[in-house]
Amino acid sequence: MTEVQLIGLLKARRYALRMSQLALDDRCGFTNGQIAKYESGQRIPQLFHLLCWIEALGLSLSLSSASSDTSGGRRRRTRYNTKEINRHGQIAA
Repeated sequence: MTEVQLIGLLKARRYALRMSQLALDDRCGFTNGQIAKYESGQRIPQLFHLLCWIEALGLSLSLSSASSDTSGGRRRRTRYNTKEINRHGQIAA
């Protein structure tokens, strides 16, 4: 998934929740206008801000390995709750 596709999904979720950009800014703890800048492509969110945005919309992030593995062709999926990733983008122990 590209960054444009991900932001499009987040924007669609905000619309579905009937939430304004300013209300989402407030819920995320962002300055006014930050979500508008992300949604318009004027700015690219850092990982911490992206995780706050995802959580504020009631979503979670799921990661999977893109590399081939040796488990018979099955892909391993690793799921992290956004609360398990700290503000530096590191996975909490």
